[in-house]
Amino acid sequence: MNGVDVRERSGDEQTGPPQAAPVPSEFSAGGSTGQTLAALFRKWKFWILIAAATVVVLVLSFIFSSGGSDRGILSPGNSAPNGAMAAAQILEEQGVEVIPTETLTGTIDALRGPIPGETTLLIHDRLQLLMDQQLARLSETKATVVLLEPTLPALESFAPEINSAGVVPTPGDEDSPATLKPRCSLEDPVAAGPIDRGGSAYRGGQMCYFVQNEQAGASASYVQSEDGRVTVIGNPAIMSNAALPQYGNAALTLRTLGANPTLIWYQPSLTDIAFDDAAPSVGELVPPWVNLTMVWLFIVALLGIIWKSRRTGPLVLEPLPVTAKAAETAEGRARLYQDSRAFRRAAGNLRAGTLTRLATHFRLGSGADAEAVARAASEASTLPESDVGRILLREQPDSDAGLLHWAQELETLEKEVTAR
Repeated sequence: MNGVDVRERSGDEQTGPPQAAPVPSEFSAGGSTGQTLAALFRKWKFWILIAAATVVVLVLSFIFSSGGSDRGILSPGNSAPNGAMAAAQILEEQGVEVIPTETLTGTIDALRGPIPGETTLLIHDRLQLLMDQQLARLSETKATVVLLEPTLPALESFAPEINSAGVVPTPGDEDSPATLKPRCSLEDPVAAGPIDRGGSAYRGGQMCYFVQNEQAGASASYVQSEDGRVTVIGNPAIMSNAALPQYGNAALTLRTLGANPTLIWYQPSLTDIAFDDAAPSVGELVPPWVNLTMVWLFIVALLGIIWKSRRTGPLVLEPLPVTAKAAETAEGRARLYQDSRAFRRAAGNLRAGTLTRLATHFRLGSGADAEAVARAASEASTLPESDVGRILLREQPDSDAGLLHWAQELETLEKEVTAR
């Protein structure tokens, strides 16, 4: 009764005078304290777990934000296999000052320091963050420029005579399937020798490490502008810590980046995303009553969380009675399309899947449009070009029979062009 020892109190009433009330058992020796802590833990378990998770996240954030946390791909401070610390350290040992930058402003400030004719600017815009205006500002520099797998806007700004020519085909030549040979007269590639195959191909200017593309013609993985000021490297992976010791990757990397005493290693970050200062803010677009509504909704949500966090007991987990197979899911979706007579939507899904698989088969890349895939399929098919275009692009069935007939034509065409 209220934590008091019943046996002691009943004995006092029978044999002796009244004495002081016994100490509650939850504060006495024994196992009562552990039971009390367990009850408190069960009551506040949700908030205790939230606090513990917050502490773990903060500790991990502190650990990873400390020194040696650079994990950027081809970053000169990244020692992981996909980093480029090895190349940067070798260049510094050879007397080249390596200046890593992550912002456009910092890069422009760094370009103002050294002599332009003795500076190399490396641009690795892997996420394609730079806009036309930012590229135009960088193209005004007089320094030697090295572009790693550049985009079309970057080529137009720095070297308009160089064009993109797709990706490098995976099969190699008979002598060395995994490499590309220079086959040119440029000094650095000739001295470096074969390099790893991969990345993108380009056309124009002075080309090295040629790639024979049956559809687009001759292209190369290493291209220089006519004046030699801009160098395009289609396979940046040769500079990584993992690939640097292989073949002539290190020689080509060091000769290309170490031509001048100063190397500015620019990798754009999210800070370089251009915003329109004249655009109105979100607060200026919404009416005044929205702010009060948001505050009220926040309070209601907070009260709901507090209310729902009070549990009367542990959750009971029950296994599902059945496991839905992927084939059953696909069949169920097909029946829904059939019941709703959504012929065009079903045809759109079939067409999108076929075009995606054909684009992968012909190595056109994920950004290839439907017309390009249709042209590639037409060249590999015995059907007339008009029939291939109708099947892949223009056919719009409007009945069950029409959808079934068109799906059979689509499957037959895909099997034919992928079998070659």
